[in-house]
Amino acid sequence: MFRVWASQELERQKKIIEYNLRREYGVRFEEWKMKEEERIRKEAIERSTATIIGRVGEQLAPLLIFSNYKINPKDMRFIGTPIDFIVFKGLYEGNPEKILFIEVKSGRSSTLTPRERKVKELVESGKVEWLTIHLSSEMEKIINELGTKTSTYQRVEGRPICKSCGKYAVWIPQYGRWYCYNCRRYL
Repeated sequence: MFRVWASQELERQKKIIEYNLRREYGVRFEEWKMKEEERIRKEAIERSTATIIGRVGEQLAPLLIFSNYKINPKDMRFIGTPIDFIVFKGLYEGNPEKILFIEVKSGRSSTLTPRERKVKELVESGKVEWLTIHLSSEMEKIINELGTKTSTYQRVEGRPICKSCGKYAVWIPQYGRWYCYNCRRYL
């Protein structure tokens, strides 16, 4: 009889302890959850605010740059990525002096991303080139390629075919001559 009572009492005490633990830790868990949700919301708002400030800051940057560096905002071109601006200093007044690459940092850190660092290194090492693309000539190159691939070696609309490679020549009005881009020579 004592054993039955002791067993029942032990079970009852276990249930009381379990109930009290669940209640106490349930309250603690709810408190923790509320604090964590508040912290997460606060961090999300801070990140969102930083992003918005960054975007607005990039748009306002030309005014700050003008004020601090005397660069005319009309000389600036927004690129966005991998750098924010290219500046053709003096171009608006018709007297270009130099070209600047500008990256605007609005956050706590002014550290460049790996891509931005690589662009900076290329510019600083002088690995910058000028390339002029003449669209009609570029289109002619593609047409010539297509013409060769389809084995059409006839005159098309009066255009001669290069005797060396069989591709269509392109008229270069500046020199008044037909030119083969494949062979890189005039006909």
